[in-house]
Amino acid sequence: MKTLLFAALLMSAQNSTVLAGHTRDVSSLALTTDGKLLASGSVDLTVRLWDTGSEQSTATLEGHDGEVRGLAFSPDGKFLASGDIYKKVKIWDMASRKETHTYTDMEGAVHGLVFSPDSKRLFAACKDNSARVWNVGSPADSQKLPHNYAVNALAISPDGKTLATMDDNGSVHLWDTATLKKSRTMKHSDNGRALAFSSDGKTLASGGGDSVKLWDVASGSERATAKAEANAVAFTPEGETLVVGTQDNLFLLLSGDDLSLKSKSEKHERPITAVAVSPDGKIAYSSSMDMTVRVWALK
Repeated sequence: MKTLLFAALLMSAQNSTVLAGHTRDVSSLALTTDGKLLASGSVDLTVRLWDTGSEQSTATLEGHDGEVRGLAFSPDGKFLASGDIYKKVKIWDMASRKETHTYTDMEGAVHGLVFSPDSKRLFAACKDNSARVWNVGSPADSQKLPHNYAVNALAISPDGKTLATMDDNGSVHLWDTATLKKSRTMKHSDNGRALAFSSDGKTLASGGGDSVKLWDVASGSERATAKAEANAVAFTPEGETLVVGTQDNLFLLLSGDDLSLKSKSEKHERPITAVAVSPDGKIAYSSSMDMTVRVWALK
């Protein structure tokens, strides 16, 4: 049965459609928790919203004056956060498609965003050697989680109790979100770029300049590693598959247990910058410096 499943994945991951509309590199993605709306951020200074059913663009959000490198929908679906390289995070109301407020208290570019599961807090990965925390809707400045190097990626556990951050030195830090205190540090490699928790919160995937790794969250021990110049990682909901986008244009499906290769596609023409997976695990999305978003059938 497992062999048949692998064969199906090898075939399906070659089938993709293209969402075109951005005029420069597409650098970030976010998907609503119901999977009905996809957001893409670009070097063209815009955020596009896509209806995932029709695969049509439904709105273009304008107002950034720098490349949009971070995107996150609040789990309750009310807000979209977008962060750019010119030290701004904008909050957009999804009912009106209007900007509600902007955070500007960072000292470096924003390279990643994630909401807490209750939608009450927003976390940002920043190039000013910090992760930032805001109370959503509050005008107050952020709380700062200091790092020794620029923070390139972050992820939050499904229960909201643990924040993971990854810096330019390849260190993966785990933080208690209640106290905002660091609980553990693991070493990936230099040039850390991507993080993702499994849906049960027991496994953390990290991607960097030379490899993808799986970590046991409870112990901090490394479970598996694979060679890949990974820019983006995301688990399928059941945790059986890790979706990886690479610097050398590859869209990979790896086993969620041992990171063995399930599928590889080279349909993107430039590096992949972000990946996302639908809640039902049937669809994956990848953005690229080739100005496109691709939609991949996984099942």
